[in-house]
Amino acid sequence: MFARFVMPVAVVLSLVAVDVASASSYNAYQRAAIRSMPITARPYRPGHVYGNTVRALNRIGR
Repeated sequence: MFARFVMPVAVVLSLVAVDVASASSYNAYQRAAIRSMPITARPYRPGHVYGNTVRALNRIGR
């Protein structure tokens, strides 16, 4: 009974751990790509008030 429950849980947890590891490396790559762009060319990013304001003012021509 115990092995019947523990084995599937262990498999699911290992798959989640692999998915998190690959997502964090992708996020690091994406973060580096965004940081290499000029601030006016970066995409809208929630929570990045300064950069979003600079891009909005650049779009309207100020």
